[in-house]
Amino acid sequence: HAQPASGLVITEVMTGSSSSASSEFVKIYNQSDSPVILTNIKIQYQASSQSPTNGSWTTKANLDGQLKARSFLLASSTVFDSEHTSAGDFLLTSGLSSTSGRIRIFDGSTALDSLTWGDGVQALEGTSITANLGGFSYKRIVNQDAQFVDDNNNSTDFVSSDAPFAQGGGVEEVEIDPVVDICPITLKL
Repeated sequence: HAQPASGLVITEVMTGSSSSASSEFVKIYNQSDSPVILTNIKIQYQASSQSPTNGSWTTKANLDGQLKARSFLLASSTVFDSEHTSAGDFLLTSGLSSTSGRIRIFDGSTALDSLTWGDGVQALEGTSITANLGGFSYKRIVNQDAQFVDDNNNSTDFVSSDAPFAQGGGVEEVEIDPVVDICPITLKL
């Protein structure tokens, strides 16, 4: 049985490659032991000039299906896909600022996880991570037990990496159980 989406964490974000500012991806991991239904889950972006709590957010990808337990999904831009002979699980509309911004996983009422980058930018979780160069990514660190760290502080949960690793493939269609009418029909003559 699928679980609520609270098991989802952002594990890596690239805001542009060394050759194109539009080569972007967001990688999400299901850290729970059960699949997570992705219906109504969105990846959203916000410019750093907006208020993180009441400013406007732009949806960059609409998710659907379900993410298998302990699996990744990848939302990538068309430029990223063309630079790397494979496509992500979902299309990510490009336009992430390389100098500062916020990305979140949003279920329609709650931010399930977020990442904020750029100096002096108010983060949704702790302090923002310092912006990096094109071709670098923000990667969530892992602990000694190979589990992703989520202490709700972007500056300590993420590091800048010069080796982006786009990985997905954990999304599958949701199986819908057929409806069976178990009430017998009684005819009266």
